[in-house]
Amino acid sequence: MNIVIPMAGRASRFKEAGYEIPKPFIEINGKPMVKWATDAISFLDAKLIFIVLKEHVDSFQIDRKLKELYPDSTVIVSTGVTEGAACTVLLAKELIDNDEELIVYNGDQYFEGAVREAVESLPEDVVALIPVFKATHPRWSFAKADADGYVTEVAEKVPISSNATVGLYYFKKGKDFVWAANEMIRKDIRRNNEFYVCPVFNELVSRGDKIRIFRVSAMWGLGTPEDVEYFVKYYKG
Repeated sequence: MNIVIPMAGRASRFKEAGYEIPKPFIEINGKPMVKWATDAISFLDAKLIFIVLKEHVDSFQIDRKLKELYPDSTVIVSTGVTEGAACTVLLAKELIDNDEELIVYNGDQYFEGAVREAVESLPEDVVALIPVFKATHPRWSFAKADADGYVTEVAEKVPISSNATVGLYYFKKGKDFVWAANEMIRKDIRRNNEFYVCPVFNELVSRGDKIRIFRVSAMWGLGTPEDVEYFVKYYKG
């Protein structure tokens, strides 16, 4: 299994709030944000692939610091900000365009829930899994599902249901993500002028693929300074 964590954005909200280091290494209750994110998942045999911004390599040595935390990981350096997270993940195409399992993971959240067990118990004909939590704020991505938990539609920052995604997306085969992302980009399907990850599932649904949702027990976003303040104040783990 490959786990791709795209972190090649500038995180302007944190910069404006006075943070001087790249978002993944902002300390939260004694450990960096990226560690909170990876601690939430327990795929012990997975290969971690980080995609970082060259300016963060130059100014912060983020590649070296990631290798210190995750010695067996792969770090891909993007020369600039891409047109969206889906494009960033595609920078790892040579490593993920295959039959290996793939997780695409935002890396700026912490959640609790048995995602590994949900993945391992997926029916054979299901090609992907979207962990969700209950929310309707339009900051999130959303998955609409039928009564049996099969995804019928996804939307970015439009609450088409109360199934907000946690920012982790599982594909039984990495090549399915690559195909769907390329289809979405070919059709120029954007939100806020960016190519996001979640909308790729609409391409798979249109193809007739089966995708399921899985509800986690708790979810904390860490994507803004306000999120971090809230987490520090209220997380009791």
